[in-house]
Amino acid sequence: MIGTDICEAMVVEAGAKGLAAEFQIGDAEALSFPDASFDRVVCNFGLYHLPDPDRAIMEAARVLKPGGRYAFTTWCGPEVSPLFRIIPAAVRTHGTPDVGLPEAPPPFRLANRMESVRVMRDAGFEDVAFVDITSVLECPIDEVIGFLEQGTVRMTMVLRAQALEPRRRIEQEIRDRLSEYAEDGVVRLPMPAIVASGRSK
Repeated sequence: MIGTDICEAMVVEAGAKGLAAEFQIGDAEALSFPDASFDRVVCNFGLYHLPDPDRAIMEAARVLKPGGRYAFTTWCGPEVSPLFRIIPAAVRTHGTPDVGLPEAPPPFRLANRMESVRVMRDAGFEDVAFVDITSVLECPIDEVIGFLEQGTVRMTMVLRAQALEPRRRIEQEIRDRLSEYAEDGVVRLPMPAIVASGRSK
């Protein structure tokens, strides 16, 4: 089993866990492996962060043997996920979402099943299927802001880029809104996701 990540620190951390796998630095949009190298390829909440997720899906198809399986997970969007509604709304109200982040495709595009089917088929996959994931984020209410500052990517970058006073107001609104999901001081926030999978031709 081989795991790749573009971030060296993540590769080092994964390697330190003593798992029965090899970990190496790699770009999901330009994998270093020969064609038809693997029986299975998995991308766990990674496409969400890539500048060209379609290219990464095509790369997965390239390195799979005929009949191999590919699967990826992706978060569902703000229509069903409170976290992805609350934070952007707080930023728009009290700060600015335009902080010079690198260009990226719409983050929840692949949560649209018709779009995922189209992209997977264009990459050469068939028998595309989906499984719903019912997940819940649990975090003490007084640690929520710390989690958002360390546990996300683009949301973390947006929060850190705000001026001091707007950021204070943003954080307070996030706490207030998330407290609606708290019980006994612990936020329990629905974070639905999907698994999409397909078979290589």
